Amino acid sequence: MSDPCASVPDVEAVAWTAIGVLAVAVLGWWVAFLHLKRKISAFETRLNARIDAFGADLRAHIDALTTRVDEYLGHAG
Repeated sequence: MSDPCASVPDVEAVAWTAIGVLAVAVLGWWVAFLHLKRKISAFETRLNARIDAFGADLRAHIDALTTRVDEYLGHAG
């Protein structure tokens, strides 16, 4: 069944409107995805820096404890 009042330009306008709305939705999703990707990347950078700093502190602490144990037991360095 077709609407006798609907003309080809009307149907074409509805189709282009639907395509435009879909394009805007996809573009919005893509921009949100890229923003989230940037946020995750920045978080990863900060987390890696914190882990590296923690590792360096832990290594220094272990080295200090090793030195203390060696001195306590009378081992030569």
